[in-house]
Amino acid sequence: MVLSSTAGELSTQYGYPRTSNFTASSATYYIKPYIDNPYVCYAQPNLALSTPGVANQWNKTKGFIVQNIDNPIANFPTTGVNNVFFNLTLVGATVSDVTYEAEPASSGLHLAITGSGNVAKVTLTGPKSGATPAEAATAVPTTFTLYANTNGKKTKLYSFTLGKWFIASPNIEHQTNSGVIVGYNATYCNRYGASYRFPTIGELTNANGGVRPNSWTWTGSLGSQGSLYDTRQIGGGLFAEWGICQCTLIFMIITLILIFPISL
Repeated sequence: MVLSSTAGELSTQYGYPRTSNFTASSATYYIKPYIDNPYVCYAQPNLALSTPGVANQWNKTKGFIVQNIDNPIANFPTTGVNNVFFNLTLVGATVSDVTYEAEPASSGLHLAITGSGNVAKVTLTGPKSGATPAEAATAVPTTFTLYANTNGKKTKLYSFTLGKWFIASPNIEHQTNSGVIVGYNATYCNRYGASYRFPTIGELTNANGGVRPNSWTWTGSLGSQGSLYDTRQIGGGLFAEWGICQCTLIFMIITLILIFPISL
């Protein structure tokens, strides 16, 4: 709200001096509404090379739309890998107000909540390349519930369930010899115990492959792009959820060895 006035003169019947002159001026006031129940607007992973998404799930400039805070399996993300992150846009709360709980509490998957103001950066942490089999086994399906502690009460902000956890092998170059890649996968997966395996295409992406010459071929796209591009979708696979993953271990699908132990 802006209050402004033109130049003028104030006069009184008594006193000395009896008049006072003032110049034109304005003042801006910001009205902050009282929010009794804080909430989350969007869950935003990396938007780089953002493609269209499933209706009512994805906003191309803001990220995933909150589906239902009381139904965690309906919300983003359902997949995870160590050190990826997303931002939560908060209303009626700041980052310092946010806490979380994990179920089960013994899970080896955790959150690091940082950021400033009303934007909370939520980073996933858990077993990564080099973990022992015992450490890798702590990655179990985990539900996270985030709360805002404001106005003397605890309000649920957001919830999600990680049903699939991936471990990425770094420094793997793309090779056209699929036999070499498959052989490496078997050796790498065995390091983490019998519960780990190489993922299927559908667990990585909802796009099609094989459009470019000499590329691998697969189908299964949702069809909004009709070819190589992921459609942003909750539960649509690692890359359909996260896009270009912002972590030091992930570069692109052809340079990855990915495995995971848990599935709902």
